[in-house]
Amino acid sequence: MATYLQLVQRVRQETGTAGTGPTTVESQKGQLAQLVSWVAQAYLDILNEWHDWKFLWAESTLDCVVGQPDYALQSNLRRINEDAVYLTGGTLGVDKQPIGYIEYDQYRRNKGWHAGRGTPAHFTIKPDGKIKLLPAPDDTYTVEYEYWKTPTPLVGNTDNPLFDSVYDNAIVWRAVMYWAGFNEAEAEFQKASFYFEQAKAALEAKFLPAMEQYHGRSEGIDIVVRPE
Repeated sequence: MATYLQLVQRVRQETGTAGTGPTTVESQKGQLAQLVSWVAQAYLDILNEWHDWKFLWAESTLDCVVGQPDYALQSNLRRINEDAVYLTGGTLGVDKQPIGYIEYDQYRRNKGWHAGRGTPAHFTIKPDGKIKLLPAPDDTYTVEYEYWKTPTPLVGNTDNPLFDSVYDNAIVWRAVMYWAGFNEAEAEFQKASFYFEQAKAALEAKFLPAMEQYHGRSEGIDIVVRPE
């Protein structure tokens, strides 16, 4: 798997930047510093294109307290999968019960529907990123949920992208596009854009769910939940 440093070295070669290396991504100056920055940005551009890349998927649990409806989610959560939140334990025993998602605005208009305590049947996500169980738990249940993580940048020499090296071209050619745009090299920009779109399409075919499976995919809209 290619490292951050190796990706920068590849971009230097593709752009014909003079010199050799670099031997590190740290403390660079001039053109090499730009290449280091453009590779990092290219990687984040790709990760931020969609929220539901398969390599950003994760799952977690939280333990309920009787009478407490609000809970913090994982700190690295970008968006919860509203269709994959389950309740177990308590009065349910070993049974796993799905709980349904309600938009926060709908909850706010109808708070009385979920007053008191009981077996949570629904949940909403508050503006502060916490999950609110509806109604408040009447027993010590466990909530199991799936989510997608917040992308993290490449920082150190040996940092690796989250996807296989066969898809490195997506990062490389996106970074070359930054270089070409900065240098007003139209022909090189068009070439890099062509190769980037091909590489990104291959990445999406491998690591994205079906286009219609999750919210916003067909419309190209990415909805993000910000945790506390």
